[in-house]
Amino acid sequence: MKHIKFIQQLSETGCGIAALAMILNHYDCNVHVAELSKESNISRDGVSLKELIRAAENYGLTGKAVMLNSNESLNLIVDKFPCIAVIENNHYVVIDSVKKEKITYVDPQLGKVVLGISEFDEKFSGIILFFEKNINFKKKKSSIKRFDFLKMGLIDRKIVIIVIIMSIIVQLFTLFTPWITKYIIDDVIAKKVNSEISLLIFGSVVFVIAYGILSFIRMKFIIFFEKKYVSSLKKIIVEKVFKLPLKFFDVRSGGDMVSRINSIDSLQQILTNVVTSIFIDFTTVIIVAIVMFRNSTILSFTTYSLGVVLCAFLMFFLKSVDKRNVDSIVKREKAQSYLIESFSNVSIMKTLGVSQAITNKWIEYYDRQIHSEFKRENLLGFYQSFMLSYRMIPTFIILFVGSFLINKNAMTVGEMMESAALANLFLNPLSVIIQNMFDFQYSSTIIDRLAEITYEDEEIFIGEEIKDFKSLEFKNVSFSYSHNNYEKTVEDISFEFKKGEMISFVGKTGCGKTTIVKLILSLYSPDIGEIYINSKSIKECNLKTYRQFFGTVLQDELFFNDTLRNNVDLTKTHSDEEIEEAINLACLDDDVDDMPFKLNTHIGDNGCNLSGGQRQRLAIARVLINKPQIIILDEGTSQLDVITERKILSRLKNKGISLITITHRLSTISESDRIYFIKEGRIIETGKYEELYNKNQECRELLRRQ
Repeated sequence: MKHIKFIQQLSETGCGIAALAMILNHYDCNVHVAELSKESNISRDGVSLKELIRAAENYGLTGKAVMLNSNESLNLIVDKFPCIAVIENNHYVVIDSVKKEKITYVDPQLGKVVLGISEFDEKFSGIILFFEKNINFKKKKSSIKRFDFLKMGLIDRKIVIIVIIMSIIVQLFTLFTPWITKYIIDDVIAKKVNSEISLLIFGSVVFVIAYGILSFIRMKFIIFFEKKYVSSLKKIIVEKVFKLPLKFFDVRSGGDMVSRINSIDSLQQILTNVVTSIFIDFTTVIIVAIVMFRNSTILSFTTYSLGVVLCAFLMFFLKSVDKRNVDSIVKREKAQSYLIESFSNVSIMKTLGVSQAITNKWIEYYDRQIHSEFKRENLLGFYQSFMLSYRMIPTFIILFVGSFLINKNAMTVGEMMESAALANLFLNPLSVIIQNMFDFQYSSTIIDRLAEITYEDEEIFIGEEIKDFKSLEFKNVSFSYSHNNYEKTVEDISFEFKKGEMISFVGKTGCGKTTIVKLILSLYSPDIGEIYINSKSIKECNLKTYRQFFGTVLQDELFFNDTLRNNVDLTKTHSDEEIEEAINLACLDDDVDDMPFKLNTHIGDNGCNLSGGQRQRLAIARVLINKPQIIILDEGTSQLDVITERKILSRLKNKGISLITITHRLSTISESDRIYFIKEGRIIETGKYEELYNKNQECRELLRRQ
């Protein structure tokens, strides 16, 4: 029976996609989970059963979801395996088999799991998703080549060639030891030629020095190659990440992304070892095998047999350790990701008094990581102990067989000792090759997570460049974060916004106001409808120049642990006069004058040394330095007093800057040319403050509470 091959989920909400990838793989439709995730448009909420069925249909599988009344029913559907089951926390797993009151399933997070029926029942929701081939099914090979992204790194071919040549020379030097052993025993000791001992000593010293120098030079080239390649790869990946659309980050935390990028460093030694092993160790095995065969057919085949046994054991060992590898990586990245996110929210932790709870949660994740790594290290310890013991076996066997051949005058003592040394030279690189295969297997999970980044399409910045803003129009725009979802986050939104105007969006929390802002900024594209800039569809415009029209200030802005100057001028391309002008417009100049180091004052991690109002004015100054034509304030003045807020808005209007605000403050709303009242993702009323207050009861209630 063909068992399910484990495929790891690549994000917190990616279990459904990974489970479907395992099902497709079972039917020889090999689709990489990143490819499936992209084609299925996985959203921040994961995928529903309906979306999984629709995605499977694209590959020729017909899916059907059923609710089982009891887990005894699992025995009645054995012919339907493999299938997807929904367990606790809406987590998808793939059921492989049910035998002898035991159920085997593959968890996209943990790998293969075996539980008793009663244990599984405690987790099981009762929902099963079956699949079977239809007439459109075709076997397929993945369009993603797992290791293609490794080609993105800068590979200096000259250095690679030098390393390979020097490695071969160094490996050939190792053949000197077996030869000199044979020569000393058979020609010097047996024939009592003492005159050659001095020459041999001198030659050996020269050999050792030359071997050391060549090894050192080779290592210098390897280190240079490693650093150059890994640093270039890391830079390219980071550049790629910042060019990805916002939807990519909806299902991946900042900690997860940092953990993925940092994992590139762990590939450094593995990739170098694999490259050198392919060219060097494999070459050594072939050369030594030929030399051994010329010395003694019997001893060579004895050594070959030991090599086959070693390979068989190591291949079996690799399979058993694979699960531990994946589990170790997943748990380590989970602990790292949680710690990074915790450090990013230290002030919130302290104000809520939950520091100990957060610490305890991290300790829980870390303990799981240590426990997983302990199991993995135990397996590696067993492997290393086995190898230490196994390396003694060839010497003993060759000594026993060699003694028998010597007694029959079929070989000399020197030839036997040479064969023993050659046997170790044969088996050691063979074990290194297998070990590197193991390391490469260990890196495959890391590579999958990085390959997903490189496979994702970047934002497109081609199109017509527009220099001056005249108007912005939404025409029947609808959008949902969950693809193929009939419940839209915003629906049938239409409005027009002209140069010099100030408009406001109001409504209860969660009604879709911030989503409209993200659509305005083209961080997301509408599912239905069009957005026009100066009467041109934004699809025809250059996205980079389009976004340069805008400056956006959020309620909670991100700041760097740096000076005021560098937080205003992020690109470090503006003059002091421009920085001071932006600070003056944002009404932050008096505060800066009172600071001990003025613009060179450090503001602390995420601006922790500033008050809430100072942080918001700093955010406004940071936006103003780029001279935007439109400023969007998403609760961007919520922590300012009314006088300061009106002063800033007046200065912005005098500068000819158009304003879009999302606010609950009456002082801001009353300044607007038009107010759009949003309810459940729809615009239900439009007008000035007095008009809305008088003609709609809901608007009146909302505005009265501002």
